[in-house]
Amino acid sequence: MREWFGGSALNQDLIFRADEQWIAQWHRVIRWHRRVLDLRKSGESVGLDVNDLDLVIAFFQNCYHLRDWLCACRPDLTATVDAFRNLLGAAEGA
Repeated sequence: MREWFGGSALNQDLIFRADEQWIAQWHRVIRWHRRVLDLRKSGESVGLDVNDLDLVIAFFQNCYHLRDWLCACRPDLTATVDAFRNLLGAAEGA
């Protein structure tokens, strides 16, 4: 078994530097976004099912947790990330 897989969990510290682990999550969000875009194209012609809904939910879960990853890896950016999120929330309410 590879050393980065501890038997029951992935040990990302052996794959990525701790302060850069959020980058892997960002790329994960991008990959999920591409899947949603592909789903949007195919859904226009064949309709969507519950598996498609799961895919969309997974995309939004990964987006939501990007903040957690970024703040855990770069605590110095937490205030900036939260200010940006609050700015977006205020823009939605306007």
